[in-house]
Amino acid sequence: MTIIKKTKKPKSAIVKGSQGKYPNLLTPEQRNLTSEEATRIGALGGKVSGITKRRNKSMKELVTMMGNMKASKKSKLLAGDLFPELGAEEVTNKIVMIARQMEKAIKDGDTKAFEVIRDTGGEKPVSVNEHSGLNGDSLENNKITVEFITPEKPKDL
Repeated sequence: MTIIKKTKKPKSAIVKGSQGKYPNLLTPEQRNLTSEEATRIGALGGKVSGITKRRNKSMKELVTMMGNMKASKKSKLLAGDLFPELGAEEVTNKIVMIARQMEKAIKDGDTKAFEVIRDTGGEKPVSVNEHSGLNGDSLENNKITVEFITPEKPKDL
């Protein structure tokens, strides 16, 4: 009678260590690369990284770029109906957004729209934090006097 042992199939050739369980994070020595090959692969990675960074512009840049674009005909008509003083040539997406917020604040009484317009216009109120002592006294009245005692002039405590 022959006994057959069942053995587990080896998983992939994943090297566990400081890189964890990801084989693409092996060092050049672990991948048996020459220094020239490692340099070439690193340079390719740097180029791809640069392309990706340029593609994924920051949200701020995108908002600025899109806000400065000329508005669609429909948006221009809407902004023109709300504010006829605006020339059709100079209407951008930013102007349309501000016009819509103005409309909401004026017609609907939307306080959030009012706050956005006020804050965007530079009139956001400044909050002031006041600090007081234990009894509600001003902290200016609670002064601490510090005296230095020298060995020549001892002071009774």
